[in-house]
Amino acid sequence: GSAAGLSGAVGKGLAQLTFDGDYKRTRARADLRRPANAAQGVWQGGRALGAGVVQGVTGVVAQPIRGYARDGARGALKG
Repeated sequence: GSAAGLSGAVGKGLAQLTFDGDYKRTRARADLRRPANAAQGVWQGGRALGAGVVQGVTGVVAQPIRGYARDGARGALKG
């Protein structure tokens, strides 16, 4: 429907703002997999939501660690 199209367009636009090439490739692969029915759509949406949460939490933890390794305490604060 139109809500799905709008949310997909917004998601694609926001994805282009990231500098994370791995995220962009993962999102592009996911865009190629269209669900055959509503159950598959719900399943894929749930998986994508879970993966997004895991990536977000991982980034919040990993970026300060990488920053510290690169630039010390200042790098940890910048992430």
